[in-house]
Amino acid sequence: MKRLPELVVLSLLALASLPALAQSSATIEQRGFTDVASIEQNTSSADATIIQSIGGEGNRASIRQEGRAVGATVEQSGRGHATEVVQQVDGSNVTVLQKGGVANKLIVEQIAVDSSVSVQQDMSQNQARIMQRGVGMRVDVTQLGLGHDITVSQSDGMSSAVSGKQWGGGQRGRIDWNAGIGGTGLATATLFQNGEDNVAAIRGDGTFITASVTQEGTGNEADVNLSGGDSVATIEQNGTLLRGSIVTMGDMNQATIRQGGLGSSASITQTGSGKTATILQNVADGGRLNTATIVQR
Repeated sequence: MKRLPELVVLSLLALASLPALAQSSATIEQRGFTDVASIEQNTSSADATIIQSIGGEGNRASIRQEGRAVGATVEQSGRGHATEVVQQVDGSNVTVLQKGGVANKLIVEQIAVDSSVSVQQDMSQNQARIMQRGVGMRVDVTQLGLGHDITVSQSDGMSSAVSGKQWGGGQRGRIDWNAGIGGTGLATATLFQNGEDNVAAIRGDGTFITASVTQEGTGNEADVNLSGGDSVATIEQNGTLLRGSIVTMGDMNQATIRQGGLGSSASITQTGSGKTATILQNVADGGRLNTATIVQR
């Protein structure tokens, strides 16, 4: 038997002693009609899966991955859905479920470390745009119903969490969340709309802040703007054509609006620190067309 040259033997031993390289994995499963799917991985440690289910038609999905230890899963059923996922830097995960219905659209861009996005869209013509930049962020969006639209933008924060849920039809939500800056504090934003044609916006810039908008009914509008630290804002509206606005700039402020009935409006503005304000309108008796304003400086 011929002996391998000594140099070849040494080279093989050296290769065997190296740690196993991380592997990337990509899977596309298509069982519908005229579906289009693509995966691009510019990394050695990524997982990507696209499943386009039986009975689907004309769905489109794309995943592009960079960085290390990133994962993405897109599952589509129904017709005419479109999803685009872009992941950069390390440790990010995306899960997308577009279930039934027609023409749901989603764009996710993650330039974030140790961050995750989870989106579920049911029924038809829902749209979502999500962008994350920074460290340790979470987004959870559920759109059940028809014709919803939500935009989420997060920057910088560590342990920042955003959650949006929309039922009914025609809801519009926007969250711009530059909170938990520098990884120095927990920040949360929650938006829930159940009903028809409600509009809500949350903007946050600071640390250890929370914001919550809950709307049920029809044609309600809510706007929350938090800036500073250790502040809490809540708007809860159950009725029709209600308007609520909270602006708080400073530290350790609390603002609460609760409304019911028809056509009423409430506004709270806080500057400085250590303020508390509460507006309650028509919560129990179903009143209408009331106006309340609080300004604290």
